Amino acid sequence: MMETERLVLPPPGPLDLPLRAVELGCTGRWALRNVRGAPESTLPHGLPPCAPDLQQEAEQRFLSSPAWLPLHGLEHSARKWQRKMDPWSLLTVLGAPVPSDLQAQRQPTTGQILGFKEVLLENTDLSATTSLSLRRPPGPISQSLWGNPTQYPFWPGGMDEPTLTELSTREEAEEEIDFEKDLLTVPPGFKRGVDFAPKDHPVPAPGLLSLSRLLEPLDLGGGDEDEREAVGQPGGTRGDTVPASPCSAPVARASSLEDLVLKEASTAVSPSEPPKPLPQEQWAVPVDVTSPVGDFYRLVPQPAFQWPFEPDVFQKQAILHLERHDSVFVAAHTSAGKTVVAEYAIALAQKHMTRTIYTSPIKALSNQKFRDFRNTFGDVGLLTGDVQLHPEASCLIMTTEILRSMLYSGSDVIRDLEWVIFDEVHYINDAERGVVWEEVLIMLPDHVSIILLSATVPNALEFADWIGRLKRRQIYVVSTAARPVPLEHYLFTGNSPKTQGELFLLLDSRGAFHTKGYYAAVEAKKERMSKHAQTFGAKQPTHQGGPAQDRGVYLSLLASLRTRAQLPVVVFTFSRGRCDEQASGLTSLDLTTSSEKSEIHLFLQRCLARLRGSDRQLPQVLHMSELLHRGLGVHHSGILPILKEIVEMLFSRGLVKVHTASSLRPCGSFFISRTLGSSS
Repeated sequence: MMETERLVLPPPGPLDLPLRAVELGCTGRWALRNVRGAPESTLPHGLPPCAPDLQQEAEQRFLSSPAWLPLHGLEHSARKWQRKMDPWSLLTVLGAPVPSDLQAQRQPTTGQILGFKEVLLENTDLSATTSLSLRRPPGPISQSLWGNPTQYPFWPGGMDEPTLTELSTREEAEEEIDFEKDLLTVPPGFKRGVDFAPKDHPVPAPGLLSLSRLLEPLDLGGGDEDEREAVGQPGGTRGDTVPASPCSAPVARASSLEDLVLKEASTAVSPSEPPKPLPQEQWAVPVDVTSPVGDFYRLVPQPAFQWPFEPDVFQKQAILHLERHDSVFVAAHTSAGKTVVAEYAIALAQKHMTRTIYTSPIKALSNQKFRDFRNTFGDVGLLTGDVQLHPEASCLIMTTEILRSMLYSGSDVIRDLEWVIFDEVHYINDAERGVVWEEVLIMLPDHVSIILLSATVPNALEFADWIGRLKRRQIYVVSTAARPVPLEHYLFTGNSPKTQGELFLLLDSRGAFHTKGYYAAVEAKKERMSKHAQTFGAKQPTHQGGPAQDRGVYLSLLASLRTRAQLPVVVFTFSRGRCDEQASGLTSLDLTTSSEKSEIHLFLQRCLARLRGSDRQLPQVLHMSELLHRGLGVHHSGILPILKEIVEMLFSRGLVKVHTASSLRPCGSFFISRTLGSSS
């Protein structure tokens, strides 16, 4: 058997190993990589590299060797894309605007069509980027709701819309202005202006004397000779006199200069007859709500909306003006029935197949009206900064800022708009947001009628007159002072269960102030303070505010209201932190029954199911759920939107008995509360 020879291989060198040594930077450390090769370093040896000159590189790469450019490569020269031939597309062009239209000619008495007449149309080449006219064609469907910021708004109502002929001749008319006769002396909207007519003699202000007129009758010497020389009559007789100037008046003889001054002053101060005011057009028309409307159903045989109750007189008066497409301002107290007018306008728009926009100042009020009108009319949408529901509906509920954005963007919704309802229109007096209401009132087109609702406008006629003069249309003011729900003002001075009966009447439902109740409250407060001083000493503080004392005051107040059956109650606090503190401090208060707790629990489960699992365990969600189970609610701008809506809906159902809210609580949304309270 032959023995194989063993080959003796030389030992592997450092370059034969499957390893490579790498120097890490300039620190002297080395690392091994599982790659065969010579040792290397992460930093080059020698001087640091420098970038070549860009001009030299461009000349070398592009000018010296142009074959490098992709332009000279032929690998893509035979590549092409197939295209389907469609010669009929060359014949498809956009339709030109029709220059004329056919107008039917009818018999005036019977309405029978006698024939047709071709009528030339104007403004057929208008667009949303060149014209403010409603005759321009609508924009794309995607922009029908919000419009486009690049589009022009529609022409505001109350202003004369110029025609093309007026625009073309405007430059010529400006050149023909007579600056002596065609200038205005009374600004538009003002009652008086400036009289620029030249006057022969300056009239002094009342109470001041003209020195020149006082010295005119005094003979200073040489007067007659100077006058004769001036008129060229050196030998004039005594009868040839110079005609007196129209401004000089005969002055009675006086024995002294003082008597002359007194007479002049008396004539200067004597008041003149005031000029008769010019007749002005009445824009605000007050409506007599005291006279009954006996023939209401004869004037409106088929009302657009019917209620299960008989409308009041002021509601019938407003409905009659809505049937005539008039603008109405309804000024009535809370719970008097202003919403009835808004409901009839919505029903009337649905009958006419037009649209209505209901604006409110606050999102919470918009959400509430959306729920109410949705149950009544069905075809209702909501547009706020948080949510957008059913934007194609005939009745859109939104905040006033949303409507302003739609007007400026030229939304096509304005074309079909018949009514705009401004709820709580007294917000126009707000220092920060009032300008929004002013802009919307100015920008509304002429075909849109206005309905104004408010309960706190003292100068309703003056405000309506301003709007009517602005829009050049009469505003019918329907105002009633009747308050269906009596309003009484009480002062609560108790702070413990023993003093929970210290509730004193200050102002009754007729507006009369009760001094007896006021002095009784002051005496009760003084008596408790004196007892406190006798117990703890005169040097101790007699009043110590804080969460503990506030808790005692609210517990005693709520116990008194619960005894009097005056719940639910809304407590206003001008601080978000204090709202949370007041609600959290009422840990021992439970105002709901077992059935109400079950209803609240089921409602919370359905609403919070929309949140994700982690969001349901947020501290605010858990804390609000615990408060709602006991009949307590908190509402301010720091609460999550879904929680605010839950509180509003439970409060409208009567399941929230005590509602602490900030001063920004939406007005009008606590219509079922029996009591309103304020912490300060």
